[in-house]
Amino acid sequence: SCNNDVVCPEGNAWSNEIRSVAAYTLNGIDTCTGTMVMDAANSFTPYFLTADHCGITAGNAATMVTIWNYESANCGDLSGGVRIDTVSGAIFRATRSDVDVSLVELSSIPPDAFDVYWSGWDGSGTTPTGSVGIHHPRVREKSISFNTDALTTIDSCIGTGIDSHWRVDNWEDGTTEPGSSGSGLWDPATNMLVGFLSGGTASCSSITMDCYGKVSEAWDDGSGAASNLKTWLDPNNTGATSVAGSEPTFLLTATDTTIEVCSGDNGAGSTVNVVLYDTFNGAVALAATTAPAFITGFNFGTNPIDPTPGSSTFIFNVGAGGTTGDNALVIQGSGDDNGTPITADVSINILYSAGPTAATTLATPADGAVDVVLSTTFSWAADANATSYHLMVSDDPGFGTLLISEFVTDTSFDAVGLPGATQLYWKVATISSCGPSHVESSVFTFTTEEVFCVSTPNAIPDNSPGAGVDITLPVTLTGSLASLTASVKSDHTWPGDLIFTLSHAGTSVVLMDRPGVPTTLVGCSQDGVDAVFDDASATPVETECAATSPGIGGTLAPEEPLSAFAGAELSGDWVLNVTDNALFDTGSITEFCVVPAMLSDLIFANGFEAP
Repeated sequence: SCNNDVVCPEGNAWSNEIRSVAAYTLNGIDTCTGTMVMDAANSFTPYFLTADHCGITAGNAATMVTIWNYESANCGDLSGGVRIDTVSGAIFRATRSDVDVSLVELSSIPPDAFDVYWSGWDGSGTTPTGSVGIHHPRVREKSISFNTDALTTIDSCIGTGIDSHWRVDNWEDGTTEPGSSGSGLWDPATNMLVGFLSGGTASCSSITMDCYGKVSEAWDDGSGAASNLKTWLDPNNTGATSVAGSEPTFLLTATDTTIEVCSGDNGAGSTVNVVLYDTFNGAVALAATTAPAFITGFNFGTNPIDPTPGSSTFIFNVGAGGTTGDNALVIQGSGDDNGTPITADVSINILYSAGPTAATTLATPADGAVDVVLSTTFSWAADANATSYHLMVSDDPGFGTLLISEFVTDTSFDAVGLPGATQLYWKVATISSCGPSHVESSVFTFTTEEVFCVSTPNAIPDNSPGAGVDITLPVTLTGSLASLTASVKSDHTWPGDLIFTLSHAGTSVVLMDRPGVPTTLVGCSQDGVDAVFDDASATPVETECAATSPGIGGTLAPEEPLSAFAGAELSGDWVLNVTDNALFDTGSITEFCVVPAMLSDLIFANGFEAP
């Protein structure tokens, strides 16, 4: 086999680090690999490190499920592992695309029975003379790979980072595969984590190079907490450049990880719990080490907690002058393990409102707007007391079925894939910790632009460079084009093999040309395409490749500009040519659409110009 089970003898020296690695899913889909990492405070906060291109966002982090101890029972099986040790949910903390890093905090600490280890890391940038990767190839049973050559510094192999990545020239024992993305790279001289997998050409059929984002490059670029590791892994700004790995003796948990409060509340609070690991059984003293200024009268019901395990309630009063939204409360437990001081922290989000909200004023799309683009931005006025907003969009004036139901903290939301030529209705509710908690705006309505589609599946001939399949979309509506967008959906299992070319009336535009090639030899390997091609997009299709299906998705700038069709007559045949330029992976085009914007106003009725 091309990979080594971690239960094989090769993994014995790495038993701690192996316990820090987990596979994970997003929205129920097998996604990538990541690593539990220690912080400089040794707080055992469940920080989980992975890759930005795996697609974790503030919007989907809550759907994350980490899968621990997913390993073969016997060396050489590479199968038969069980997926029962899971932790559901995460809080998005930081991401950066240039170095391809993403950090989340798991919503709860893995139970003692999972035997999870918090891996140490080295952010000094010192070049290791070899490397070890621990990962879940194809999000299957955990494997370990060995490289005996010194790492070298390179630019990102999947993005824009300059000198941001470590290069593994080739693996001497084992390899990586899709699903290994986000997994850690360790220095065998120190057993310290130094990187996280972005991509490369390594596979079971090509034991070649990989590139890993550097911990040192992801540490701090000065742009703030949402894009750097330092804020989270060195919260007390100690200047640490490396931290040893460890496993907990005791941990603190909170019954409520978010407490909603309103100015003037008295007696708010919850419960903090001491959870024992290993053989610790001493007393644990509690203190609120970080608390918002609006909290007064903080008091623990029991302090210290003795005997342990055990719990203590805490209460506090809420004053005025707080910052609306999220505020951090950190409770620290301190104990003594045979003369060794031990601390553990638990973070609680205090969601503060100064008072109730009012109904917000909707802005865009305007009430009664027509020909609204299918990828549009909803926006509305801010409310100083709102902790979040609930955007609701429906094709039913009674909102019986919601096409969009999003809870956001901003006053705008970028929607994609709205239905064409449809009257839609939208409203926004302001949400506050002070009652009433959900105040709805008035309702606006708008009509989306016309769209022309072919939705009959068309098989793409395998390995058909220069030929492929032509998909013809006849349009009878007449008029001159001001601009055009196009969309394509495909279930092909390797989008990096595909070239899309759109032709009409003697003009041809390449929409997509093997994304990821030549940066990599094989291009984007994640299944599926569900993309809108729009000249206005700031995201080139060439650099797109998500870790979850669809690999090519969202609104993307085409390989060549669609402005080449400006001024052309809309009517006639629009032809999408699709070629597959490599063997083995196959699939179909399941939908192809064009969305015109006309130079003159047109009246539409059922997709045709009205008389």
